[in-house]
Amino acid sequence: MTDLAPAVFVQLSLPETDVARKAYAFAKRATPELEPRNIRRVDDLALVSNTATLTGGTPHAKPVISTTTEILRRQPHGGWLHMVDDPFFG
Repeated sequence: MTDLAPAVFVQLSLPETDVARKAYAFAKRATPELEPRNIRRVDDLALVSNTATLTGGTPHAKPVISTTTEILRRQPHGGWLHMVDDPFFG
């Protein structure tokens, strides 16, 4: 693949709704596993796609499997910052 360093995650402030609270609670308990699918890099920008699997959100929940797509920008210190991402997993 490529030499992408671990990304820096940014927490977004979202309006509080019942759905948002439930989604956040599920995501806090869940364990994500990312399997890289594709990385396209041009200079300091990268388009990244993963197959993501979330397990453990609730005791009897089936795993949630989704394809992710993110745009990352290389930072001056060498790390990567997510510029575009879907905070609701898919």
